[in-house]
Amino acid sequence: MEEYNSHPIDMLLYREEFGNEEMRAIFNEKNIIKKWLRVDAAVARVEAELGIIPLAAAEEIERKATGDFVKVSRVAELARQKGLDIAAEFTALAEVCEESAREYIRMGVGGIDNYDTAWALLIKEALELIYRDLDKLIGILVRLTKEHRSTLTVGRTFGQHEGPITFGYKTAMWAKELYQCRCLLKEGQKHYLVGKASGTIGNLSSLEKVYPGKGSTLEEKVCKKIGLNCPDITILFSRRRFMQVVINLTYIANAIDNIATEIFNRQRPEIGELQEPFRKDQVASTVSPHKRNPYGCNILSGLAELVRANAAAILQSTWFDERDHRRMPVESSVIPSTFIYVSGMLQRAVFICGNLLINSTRMLENLNLLKGLNFSELVATALATRGLGRYTAYALMREIAQTVYREGIEFRSVLRSHETVRQYLSDEDIDELLDPKSSLGLIESQIGKTLSEIEKSGL
Repeated sequence: MEEYNSHPIDMLLYREEFGNEEMRAIFNEKNIIKKWLRVDAAVARVEAELGIIPLAAAEEIERKATGDFVKVSRVAELARQKGLDIAAEFTALAEVCEESAREYIRMGVGGIDNYDTAWALLIKEALELIYRDLDKLIGILVRLTKEHRSTLTVGRTFGQHEGPITFGYKTAMWAKELYQCRCLLKEGQKHYLVGKASGTIGNLSSLEKVYPGKGSTLEEKVCKKIGLNCPDITILFSRRRFMQVVINLTYIANAIDNIATEIFNRQRPEIGELQEPFRKDQVASTVSPHKRNPYGCNILSGLAELVRANAAAILQSTWFDERDHRRMPVESSVIPSTFIYVSGMLQRAVFICGNLLINSTRMLENLNLLKGLNFSELVATALATRGLGRYTAYALMREIAQTVYREGIEFRSVLRSHETVRQYLSDEDIDELLDPKSSLGLIESQIGKTLSEIEKSGL
């Protein structure tokens, strides 16, 4: 029988549309159990160092706390029997350890320590893939910015034409937004890369009773051993750290969605400025052979919707008393799927932006589409500063704009023949105001600052 999975993340048909193998491998059952076992091994080793359990027992636990001895199939079987996943892993480990060592597994600590600390380890591993592909995407946008910092295009608000900008200015904004998303993700690591070895309600009461003063030392050493931050009070209550990593990933998804939406709209034939790559054998429609649908951009926007839904779900993740189990299904679904979706989005965005088709000729044609009217703000400001006044200058430009629209003539010619305009502006003044290359404002300096900031970071 052929393999079949009902979730799009796992489907053979759609899995590359919704993520990638590398990220899925991090959040598969084998790796999750591997992280639980890693916590057990670290606790055993540190407890031996503190004289809480025999060294020989710790060495046996460390040796057996691997996927070579503890099998996913056995943990799954035990979970069905016991009804608790982390207890199943504990039992599976105990089964393969020598009798003299099994009595010392998780001495004084709880399964919640494995659960929460494993999440931090999984997140840490997953972030490396996110940073790798995010840096690739930022690098591509930096390259596009350098190549097109002078490529003229029209600025738009509400889908309507404004004054001139450059395409490099646009890609610089994309790069800066993703760079800031990266900074937020990195800064948040001090909150979500935190371990735990403090027992079922967080105060390590059982060990402290028998070994006064060793509780905090145990947690500190365990966290250090596995490369995580150590809290000064239990992290049980705070699920914010998981909310924070999902929200920071959502910022990345939003930024990519904005880029995808921009490319999607600019690929419309009547605009024709951008086009996502279209492979030789690619098919866009089973009916219309001529079409080149921006399929990839559509997928990016759809995945962004899923990521935003995940953020909404985890923001409702709460619990009762010191802890309960209600947030576990949410975290177990939302955290892996968010990483998988965003990782897939990044790789697709790297391909699209890295092979983006840019029609600079069409950009210039569109810039001239309104016969110069998108320079009306510049002309109005010049008239205002030369004595006409802003209110009057704006009203005059409104009047002239209606003439251009009605008669289909050039804005420049109306300005040159208008009696009021001629009192304040010469032909040379008008030509200079309507020259897009000299009407870019702070674009060049803003691009320069953005590139400098990103490049100084080492990206």
